[in-house]
Amino acid sequence: MIKIAIFGDSFVYGRIDPENGGWVSRLKSYFEKLEKFNGVFNLGIPGNTSKTLLKRIKNECEVRRTDIIIIEVGTNDASYVNNKQKVSPEEFELNLQKIIDIVNSFSSKIVFVGIPLVDETKSMPLKTIEEPTFFENSKLEEYNEIIKKACIKNKIFFIDLVSKLEKDYFKYLSEGVHFNSKGHQKIFEIVEDFLNKNKII
Repeated sequence: MIKIAIFGDSFVYGRIDPENGGWVSRLKSYFEKLEKFNGVFNLGIPGNTSKTLLKRIKNECEVRRTDIIIIEVGTNDASYVNNKQKVSPEEFELNLQKIIDIVNSFSSKIVFVGIPLVDETKSMPLKTIEEPTFFENSKLEEYNEIIKKACIKNKIFFIDLVSKLEKDYFKYLSEGVHFNSKGHQKIFEIVEDFLNKNKII
């Protein structure tokens, strides 16, 4: 029996994939077919940043006591409103280390999923959000590099989505930022393959 907790934002929650529930839902179905008592907990909350995730992750881990912890965070941190980033790079780096220190006490199998890029023709700003929010690829790449370095420093698994997605991966985006159903299927395939190849499951 394997239990996996997956933390993150709308990318984990499965936003804009109402029929199949996103890549986490697909991973849940996959594991339950392997063993009916396997468990995958979707702990994604739309809009979450490293700051808000830090406030809840310890309690969530204590309740579930999972074998594997997967985290995707940073897209909202890197976004900005009224020319101000929601979470500065310096604070993001500090928050990441605090998150890693917490989850290390609950599991030895930790995986960070990197930040995907966006279609800037639709994300500057993203019009589907009430408050004009800007998502810029240069900022997302900067924060993705912070995650990568933190994982190397702490000897944690890191899935670099950008390098694993096809070059024309904008076809996987819905409104410029969130993935469509095909995108979530692709992410599921990448994560499932990574977990198996690295013998995490």
